[in-house]
Amino acid sequence: MRSSVALVTRSVLWWSLGPSNGIEFTRSGFKRRQGSSEIFKECRRCRFARVNSRKPTKDPKRLAVQKTRRSPVIISHLVLVCAGMILMFLVQFLLPERFRWFHEAGSADASPAYQNSGHRSLAHPWGDLQYMPIALSRPDAYFTNMPAPPDKTRWFLGLPAWPKVAEFIESLPVEARARSFLSQSSNWEKLPAGFATFPPADVVLAISPTARARLYNHLAQFEQNEAQRAPFRLEGGADWFNESGLDDDKITLARKLVYTNEETVCFADLGAFGQLSTREDAGRLRKTLSRVPTYMIKVHIDPESDLDSLLKYWAAFGNARDAKILFRSLSRADSDVNISYFLPSFPRLRLYTYPRPEEPQAAEQDDIWTAMNFFNEKPDQRFLDDAYAERILITDYARISTKDKRFGDLIAFVTGNKIKRMSVYLADDFVFTKSGQGPFEPWLVKRIKDIITALQPERPFEIRVFRARNKPTFAAHELLNSAVLD
Repeated sequence: MRSSVALVTRSVLWWSLGPSNGIEFTRSGFKRRQGSSEIFKECRRCRFARVNSRKPTKDPKRLAVQKTRRSPVIISHLVLVCAGMILMFLVQFLLPERFRWFHEAGSADASPAYQNSGHRSLAHPWGDLQYMPIALSRPDAYFTNMPAPPDKTRWFLGLPAWPKVAEFIESLPVEARARSFLSQSSNWEKLPAGFATFPPADVVLAISPTARARLYNHLAQFEQNEAQRAPFRLEGGADWFNESGLDDDKITLARKLVYTNEETVCFADLGAFGQLSTREDAGRLRKTLSRVPTYMIKVHIDPESDLDSLLKYWAAFGNARDAKILFRSLSRADSDVNISYFLPSFPRLRLYTYPRPEEPQAAEQDDIWTAMNFFNEKPDQRFLDDAYAERILITDYARISTKDKRFGDLIAFVTGNKIKRMSVYLADDFVFTKSGQGPFEPWLVKRIKDIITALQPERPFEIRVFRARNKPTFAAHELLNSAVLD
């Protein structure tokens, strides 16, 4: 390596100094040619002349000489600078990848970045909250007894007469191929409750994302359109298809079929994709779409954090003494703590997991059962009965204002005076819940806005917040005790 660098350095010096200054380049180094003393003397005279030429003069001949003279020293300097830059660039290839100026963005050292929740300049009782979206894969058993994906697309419009259907189709900003198919009454089947059609895959593919969003959001109003009422929601957008095992052309096909619903990217066309793909590719896509979106959340604590405020919010139901020790340590280290540290044992042991088959009544566990057992060390199976859960909610909990909610409060989504969904508030827009009923629905962290979006077909609904009348019995330490906070 040293010999190579020396060779390049000698070559650069000879290019800049050799030809004009009487220097020869040999295997052993540089030497002056015979008769080169006159050349060096001439160079010195040129330098003195250049210095003297800086003085103002009115001689036209000297002015002309100054304008046309070009210093060989400046050219040699430029050559040396360029050679140095080239050498520095080449040396990068000899360094480990993590020390190079350049590296691949997808290298193993790269890690997903957390995002700040809300404005950092605003003070929140939960502190500086940061989150990172992730996706939980379904257990293999989830796909064992799952029915095969539909082999064709079916749309239903609950409109009373064909003129209403034609009017709706005319209002859609669809392309000519799709409009030609949908506007023909012969392509629709008259049913007692409305009209149904089975569009071919090329018609489904010809619809733009904007038109698809408008059409599918309208189809979601009718219970016959199960795919549009409960589409796959892709929290990562079109990047959700990465690492799916599909070829690039199939990923491109899948991305053409996505649309947006309430700022969430959705997919509802397994049938159309299956018609244009192999059975294996359709299965890969289904596994990819079945991943459950959730979030990893942490609290950043630095020397300027209000530790007393953080303790009052996060350690109100746990060991405040140990939490204070941890907060002080994290403050000095300017570090983070995952919110699972603050959760009671029931949610902490279940977060990001699926029910175990050996658990009693695992198939019946849902979000209401989960929320009502949040503070219980041992789950109360009576909460599997929604009517019992609603009675306890009335007797043991008090309804509070939505804006006053804090860690541990219950959030109920009520339609027609019946609870449709329930979750436990964590902080900002995040709640702890179960994604659905059954052994293949995990416990996770979701955003309130995502639950609202999923409940759009259930409109109108009301959001109610409840707080336990009595502090949970496992909270052995009273947070506001001066012995703890001092």
